Amino acid sequence: MTKNSKPDDHISTTELGMMLGVHVSAGFLRTTFKHIEPVAVTRNAVYWRRVDIPEICLALADYFKSKADRL
Repeated sequence: MTKNSKPDDHISTTELGMMLGVHVSAGFLRTTFKHIEPVAVTRNAVYWRRVDIPEICLALADYFKSKADRL
């Protein structure tokens, strides 16, 4: 990956959060959902596969539901 470029099939953590309308950190995604691996890590960003977005969304929904169930 060259500086300031990324393949079209990758999305950064920041872009993912903007798409979902919530702030998510790469650290949170990596430690909470160990089965979803980033495709690339650079000095400035962590990138995820666009095809994994539905799985990430479902994992986030399950995570928040489990938190709500404990209230």
